[in-house]
Amino acid sequence: MFIFSECGISEVPTSRIINGEESLPGRWPWMAAIRIQQAQNRSVHTFCGASLIGPRHVLTAAHCTY
Repeated sequence: MFIFSECGISEVPTSRIINGEESLPGRWPWMAAIRIQQAQNRSVHTFCGASLIGPRHVLTAAHCTY
């Protein structure tokens, strides 16, 4: 499991926002993406979001940790 400090920077060039408003970069600085990197092909998949609650800690839902 990898937690990147570049939260909010998408590798996907198209938006996946449905019926919402696109946010400006840096508008939600406490948000993070939790990602996993596949060992076989080094591809990265974002599977959960989290909130930055301190310099070394994030808070996420329990189902994101197993």
